[in-house]
Amino acid sequence: MEMGKKLKSYRQAKGMSLYKLCSLTGLSANHIREVEKDAKTPTVETITRYLKPLDISLSEFFNEDESIIMASPNEKELIDLYRYLPPDKSELLLEVFRKFGK
Repeated sequence: MEMGKKLKSYRQAKGMSLYKLCSLTGLSANHIREVEKDAKTPTVETITRYLKPLDISLSEFFNEDESIIMASPNEKELIDLYRYLPPDKSELLLEVFRKFGK
């Protein structure tokens, strides 16, 4: 998929209008339209500004493996909190999730 079409599909999947994205990024509507039509190649800075309000990282965007599912904000928070748990508490939390998952 071309980069612009991919950016547009992410924006639409998040339910964000072009104008809302303009207000959050400071990019003009015309610039975003041209990028989304692949008429203009965006810089890394533009891509970063575009993706930030969509809560998508550059690594997620450039990942070619379509089977990878992006984590929601809640899932990202859980992962961040989990990383700081001591081993005994992380094991306990995993057990709780395993029990609820059944």
